[in-house]
Amino acid sequence: MKTGARKTNPIVLIVDPDEERRMITMQLVAIEWPDAHVDEFASLKLLAPEQLADLPKYDAVVFGLEDADMVRELRAFMALPFCPGVVAMARLDPLLHQAMTLGAAVCVHEQDLTKATVGSTIRAAMEETERIRRQFEKTMPIGGTTKRSEKRSPRSGPRDSDTAVASISGYKIIEQIGEGGMSRVYLADDTRHNRRLVLKVFDPRASRDERELVLFLKETAIISELDTPFVVRIYDHGVTDHHAFIAMEYLPGGDLKERIRAGIGRDRALAILSQMCQALDAVHRAGIVHRDLKPQNVMFRTGERLVLVDFGISKLHGSTTIIQGNSLGTPAYFSPEQVMARSIDQRSDLYSAGAIFYEMLTGRRPFYASEMTELLRMHLEEPPPPLAGPVAEFQDIVDRLMAKDPDQRFQTAAEVLAQLKRRWPNAA
Repeated sequence: MKTGARKTNPIVLIVDPDEERRMITMQLVAIEWPDAHVDEFASLKLLAPEQLADLPKYDAVVFGLEDADMVRELRAFMALPFCPGVVAMARLDPLLHQAMTLGAAVCVHEQDLTKATVGSTIRAAMEETERIRRQFEKTMPIGGTTKRSEKRSPRSGPRDSDTAVASISGYKIIEQIGEGGMSRVYLADDTRHNRRLVLKVFDPRASRDERELVLFLKETAIISELDTPFVVRIYDHGVTDHHAFIAMEYLPGGDLKERIRAGIGRDRALAILSQMCQALDAVHRAGIVHRDLKPQNVMFRTGERLVLVDFGISKLHGSTTIIQGNSLGTPAYFSPEQVMARSIDQRSDLYSAGAIFYEMLTGRRPFYASEMTELLRMHLEEPPPPLAGPVAEFQDIVDRLMAKDPDQRFQTAAEVLAQLKRRWPNAA
């Protein structure tokens, strides 16, 4: 079925234990799309096996989160081989926060449930679903997607596809140096250009979620468009019968997490923040918000030249409340607007930079909590803990970077950099 037809007459699944809310949602969908096909269930457990297998037919899924049991259902649903875009609805903020961390496309409070919000949120979920379909169809091998039973967990031991990685034309694998949620990272030699590089490889058949491939390909597109020494260089990218891959520069200086663990002096922390602001200024001027700024994504070339990496979840300025796939970033460095799934801009990255600066100065993150909901609450409500001793003079910089209201923060990375140079010209 064509995309346009889907948007005119969507196929929607509503999963909600609250019968009244389920009926209201159905009525609002019918008002917005009189010819829509809507299926509704109190729980996914009520679906027959053949109905579960038919989930890819849906253009959007509306999930009502009444309690922790429904969050567990949503978690299981998001792990299915093909998961359409999800609209999560709940009365309570903690349930919406958990839906955000699981990757719901849109999160909305029950009190905001109107014809307008139902229409806009379902359209956003439909767009997410169509994007997943298009990207996956373009990149999967001829013959279609791999069945779930054929997939293996990345942690379940060697995979047959590891041999195929070694056969990517033009590259000689030296060793695996990392593994993320959606890719493996190898140190490799570019045999055609006689250089050492990093090969980031995504195997669609081993992924739990097709949206991960979309994020992987998105990273390639974003980095390739950025022309700045502060962003990792892309040498090559492509799709084979088995993999999508990115060949990027090797960064022998390691990442900022390692340096924080070893200890960073105040002047060095200030110098790194200054470089980070130069990098963010270049990225933001290109219209990109990184969205996942954290010490692991701040790396170094030989010497002290700082480089930003991992743009898989980046978005253009003015992004909406849509949270795509794993694009939430890292909760320890969330901005308040990320917590609330609100529209974000470059000031969100500045909040994350403030959290990193605090960690460089103290050796610990500004906020710790054993429960995710408590950590998110602290980002929303708690000021950064006070700095003491030789680093106390940076308190106002940290406070302004991490202001809860974006309007109270520095407005640009260039503004931060100017302040640092004015007050600490030698260190900055």
